Amino acid sequence: MNDASTTPGDADETLVEELMIRAAAASGAALPLLESILREFVASIGPDLTQFLEAPVSAEFEQLKYTTCDEALEQIGEDGIFVQANVQPFANPLVLWFDALLLGRLIDALLGSTASEASERPRTFTRLEKHLIDQLAARLLGLFSSSYAAVRSVNAATARLERPTLEDADWNGSEKCVSIYTTVSKEEISGTVVMLLPFPIFADDYEQLLMEPEAPPEPALGGWRHEMSRALGRTGLKLKAVLGDTSVPLVEALSWREGSIVRLETEATEDVRVICGDHTIFQAVPGRRDNGVLALRITSDVEMTRIKE
Repeated sequence: MNDASTTPGDADETLVEELMIRAAAASGAALPLLESILREFVASIGPDLTQFLEAPVSAEFEQLKYTTCDEALEQIGEDGIFVQANVQPFANPLVLWFDALLLGRLIDALLGSTASEASERPRTFTRLEKHLIDQLAARLLGLFSSSYAAVRSVNAATARLERPTLEDADWNGSEKCVSIYTTVSKEEISGTVVMLLPFPIFADDYEQLLMEPEAPPEPALGGWRHEMSRALGRTGLKLKAVLGDTSVPLVEALSWREGSIVRLETEATEDVRVICGDHTIFQAVPGRRDNGVLALRITSDVEMTRIKE
């Protein structure tokens, strides 16, 4: 008999495993690895939109639900903008939903409107504004694709700006669905962004998504080395984030008063430098949490560079 052949016992075991996976999918069992991926996705939204809009934007995980697709749509409601997206290589679409008032504020930022000019009510979007909505959605889909790359490479792209209906051939309202709710804030306006992921999207990855995410590996140390590592790990580290710098004549500095403008030799789109001691160790994008506290998202690890004195 060929070594590669499958024995009856192996076949039975494989069949049982497949049935268990299907049963878990039908029951809407929690998917720990997917939940970890989605939380990573949410964490990347604020810094990315801050960079894209050149204005502080924060994003906080709100909740995650397992329902049917129809129940997910009912819980969202009608007052907002739906974006359907194709995810290659999957056959089924995923759906984004934006709170209309929040979306209006984000579009105003892209158009350069000031806070006083920005609309405080949901509005009908023009063709140009819908094009900008498509760009915003594309950025979120790109962030999702990057986070999901831990499982497989996917390519998500916007398809149409409309709510899924029963008439859509690729939308099955009775299928199980994961919905992730994110609170996004821009200035004093906060609103919800929801992503709907029907289970068929990741059917091929279901077994892997049932797994718990891997914890960061512990250092392979023992005895006094382990104790020293733990002690050092509790040591405080003073960091500072530098937006930019410049040189000015002393006479100019002496003339500064409240309201004076100091021009830095830094572009608004440049990353912040994260400094420890007298070394630049990271580059980062600034953002803001819901409580107004500033935060940074590391964008690159700088090979330790000594700051010129």
